[in-house]
Amino acid sequence: MATALASRLTGLDLRLRRTTLGVSQTVIAAELGVSRQRVGHLEGMLRPPRPMVERYLTALDEAAER
Repeated sequence: MATALASRLTGLDLRLRRTTLGVSQTVIAAELGVSRQRVGHLEGMLRPPRPMVERYLTALDEAAER
């Protein structure tokens, strides 16, 4: 994922991508190695930290391929 794109995404953008792909918070949390609550917190942020956004997007791609 391009770093420039990751720096512009909001938590809502992340949630919309996840739900569009049909991936649950529980699944993405397992991919990231964090709690479901942490995923919910990340998706609620206006400006999530870029490194976490990049990890989230990578994990989402992997989960969606399954």
